[in-house]
Amino acid sequence: MTDRLYFDDAYATSFQAQVIDRCDVEGKPGVVLDQTRFYPTSGGQSHDTGVLNGRAVIDVEDRGDHIVHVLAQELPENDVHGEINWSRRYDHMQQHTGQHILSETFISVLDAHTTSFHMGACLSTIDIERSPVTPSEWDAVEHRLQDIISENHPVTSYWVNPDHIEALNLRKTPERTGPLRIIDIHEIDRTACGGTHCRTTGELGMIQILDRQPKRVHGGLYRIEFVCGLRARTDYVRRIDWMNRLSSSLEMNESEVLDAINKMQTGRKEGERKIRALTEKLLVYEADELASEIQVISDMPLLTQTFTDRNADEIRLLAHQLITRHQCVVLLGGGLDKMQLIFARSDGLPYTMGTLMKNTMQHIGERGGGRPEIAMGGAPNIESVKKAIHWAKEELIKHHD
Repeated sequence: MTDRLYFDDAYATSFQAQVIDRCDVEGKPGVVLDQTRFYPTSGGQSHDTGVLNGRAVIDVEDRGDHIVHVLAQELPENDVHGEINWSRRYDHMQQHTGQHILSETFISVLDAHTTSFHMGACLSTIDIERSPVTPSEWDAVEHRLQDIISENHPVTSYWVNPDHIEALNLRKTPERTGPLRIIDIHEIDRTACGGTHCRTTGELGMIQILDRQPKRVHGGLYRIEFVCGLRARTDYVRRIDWMNRLSSSLEMNESEVLDAINKMQTGRKEGERKIRALTEKLLVYEADELASEIQVISDMPLLTQTFTDRNADEIRLLAHQLITRHQCVVLLGGGLDKMQLIFARSDGLPYTMGTLMKNTMQHIGERGGGRPEIAMGGAPNIESVKKAIHWAKEELIKHHD
């Protein structure tokens, strides 16, 4: 059984241990130690990194009674000196402590409970039962967060017997059995948790909620993105830099930037609308020019064409103009960044474009389909587009005959 030293002191970074087992973890060497300060991925918190006798620890897995340290290289020795990556450990301590404060705050302000927690490399998330709606609700949450940090509440941990948990008034009733480790933020929050945490709330410095319009996720929950401590400071400095560069580029004060961007967006949308209208008018003339290339094969008016200078939307509009203004079947394809195939036919012609597209896509190993009169599919490159159009043309001729 691995003795988990991080429970006793999350601030200690080095330790001595003995290898008690070895294993292979997806081609990487793994070792089990009699004791460790390496925290394994669990409870939403990511694993520690560091070294064992100079070999990099790239993953740490919790396997019940044992913790497996996954290494970048073989570790032949049995006597081990371990060193934790302190910057990563302390970052995780700040994020996890912040999560406890954030979860309790949403309960006290909104009566919204946290259902899950995930710590990412750049930001962390919690899923809650309901989200703040009004600016005043958001302000109440953020003011309470800052109050808890500035009041510098002690954070302690201790073990209790499950028979005593009712008296502790925990934020969330744990599902596991056996002795429970309690994280107690004095006068603020008390919950069962096996993670690593700071000694005081003041060590966080800041808890920053990143978006006041959280995404709605599975089960009708709301996902809150946040950063704490050094992550929050880094995020704050980055946002100030962005704002400074924006205001400098636009040659205006920060307070004027938002209005200027809104005006730009309105102008851009209006410009795009005008460009689209002009493009549609030009495509009418191009459709009439292309109509001269329509081939009549066994009474079937057919046009095939590929483009490398038009985007997929323009090709679709061109197909629409062709089949509207001229009685024909068109097999068009091409694009700029993304290759697209468009098969279409005029009303009254007996060809089923959706089936033709589906069969063509299967022929080139892609997927596509659509309605009897028009169908679309994607292709990886222009060579595949040409191959698909040639195959579809042969299929049309064969079944028409």
